[in-house]
Order: sequence, then structure tokens, then C-alpha cells
Amino acid sequence: MRTSSCRPRLLGGLGPLLVPLVAVMTACGDGVPSAPAPDVVLYRLDAESTLVVDSIRFRSPFGGLDAATPPLQPGWTIAIQRPPGDTIEAFAWMTATGPGTAVLRATWDGRHGIATDSVQVVAAGPGPLAAHLAAQVAR
Repeated sequence: MRTSSCRPRLLGGLGPLLVPLVAVMTACGDGVPSAPAPDVVLYRLDAESTLVVDSIRFRSPFGGLDAATPPLQPGWTIAIQRPPGDTIEAFAWMTATGPGTAVLRATWDGRHGIATDSVQVVAAGPGPLAAHLAAQVAR
């Protein structure tokens, strides 16, 4: 009976090179790029009591945003996490029962720090009312 010595050959004789190669790869990082952390956009809707909020919808080119439905209280706020570079649009639909004002405000981390923008809509009397505001999450 013949005995054989089982000596595995690593990568066609490159075994001695593996230890230094693994050491260099480990020293240079994990080699797996991490995704950028999401940014937060904060939307706030303030409306007078003569304005009834029907709904608020959020839209993004990246998708995945939902609608918020009543009942929404004055000072209603929502925080949305989105990837850097995304643009988030908010649409608020209201019905005025009389004269009144609503302010839709966005706050987010912009290129040069915290950024804010707002849009004000005014109802002269009863009827439908809409507000639209876009915020771009930029890095």
C-alpha cells in the first residue's frame, strides 16, 4: 500500500505570498465602502384654525415616500431620512373655511450647515388651498 503525503497547494504555489497580501489588505481598511449616512429633512406645517389640512404628500426622485393624512394638529412635524443628493418635495392640500394663513417649513443639513426654507399660503376666504416646498439634501 502506498502512503501519500497530502500537502495542499495554495493558489498554485502562491501560499507564501498570501500572508503579506492579507496583512496589507487589513492595514489599508476593510475594503468595503460604506454608504453615506442618510440626512434628515424636517417638515413643519403651521396653519390657522380656519384651514383644515386634507393631506400632505412627499415625493422624491429616489421614491419611497408616503402621504400623511389627517388629523394633523397645528405645528405638525415629520422627520424624513433621505440619502445625500435627494430632493424631497412636500405638497400640502387644505380647505379654508374662512380667511387664514398656513406656513410649510423645511429644515435640513445643507452644504454650508443647517438650511431652512418656507412657503406661506394665504386664503382670502373659503375654498381649496395648496402649498408646495422642495428641499435638496446636499453634501
